[in-house]
Amino acid sequence: MAVSCDDLFELATQLAAAEKSESDRRAAVSRAYYAVYHCAIRFHERLPSQGLPPSRGGTHVQLSHALSNPTVRDKELRTMSRRIGYLCQDLHGKRVIADYRLHENVSSQDVEQAIAQARQVFKLAESTDDSSH
Repeated sequence: MAVSCDDLFELATQLAAAEKSESDRRAAVSRAYYAVYHCAIRFHERLPSQGLPPSRGGTHVQLSHALSNPTVRDKELRTMSRRIGYLCQDLHGKRVIADYRLHENVSSQDVEQAIAQARQVFKLAESTDDSSH
């Protein structure tokens, strides 16, 4: 059965709402990031022209960099792309802490911020779903 970015975000919000432990908080941040990552891929693929990739970096860095450095002419799409790119970069940093830096704490505030940022990305991306840009 296939899963969507909306499904991942729903799981992130459920984990955040039922948070009982550090593991729950880490899982919520991680799922929020991956929901955003897949939503951002979809947004980037729909742009009339792809953003500029960095000279190096993995897939996640390449996507956030391309979104942060758009090549589209439409001013509104450029602004949306940049905002999504910056949010992806920030959430990626949070996800790295949640998944790899077990000696660092992930607080309830970190979770709330990750969920709020994910909502912003979804709202920005959805605003282009019905447009013909």
